[in-house]
Amino acid sequence: MTGKKYFLYILISLLISCDPRGCNLVWLPNFYGYISREDLIRIPLIQPYELLTLSNLDKDPIDESDERTVSWELRFKNRGMDHINCTDFNVVHGVIYGNGKRSKYAPDDYFVIIPSQKLEKTFKSETAWNEYLINIGIDPGKLIRPWPVFKKFEKDLTLPWYDPQKGIRP
Repeated sequence: MTGKKYFLYILISLLISCDPRGCNLVWLPNFYGYISREDLIRIPLIQPYELLTLSNLDKDPIDESDERTVSWELRFKNRGMDHINCTDFNVVHGVIYGNGKRSKYAPDDYFVIIPSQKLEKTFKSETAWNEYLINIGIDPGKLIRPWPVFKKFEKDLTLPWYDPQKGIRP
């Protein structure tokens, strides 16, 4: 029985996907090694967290100055909230934080995720969110928008918090 489990593990580990940049084979188990799955495009944050949106949205003209922009979905892993719509975020010192205040859809709360602590926290108030981040040594004003991050990731599979060539890892 142990041999069958080991074989199944190896088989699952060897799943491959077509990379839309040229149909090169990409090993799926590398969390930072692929940009899409099914009809979704993704930005990997800190494993297992990722931002997701429909792949056809990147073909539409997107006005980055639009205050009510298309949001990306961040799915929670712990029980409670299912997901949050994210329009602005950052990943700093092992902390994922951001908000969906420019989103057209709910939930558009403020959030802080610390994967190493299995912490997923949402805030209804920007003030409470700011205070929480400041208390853990994070500047809440340093947010980035998903689309420019995705465009760079799509081009070279690097992110502000992940660039193996430069030794940058979350």
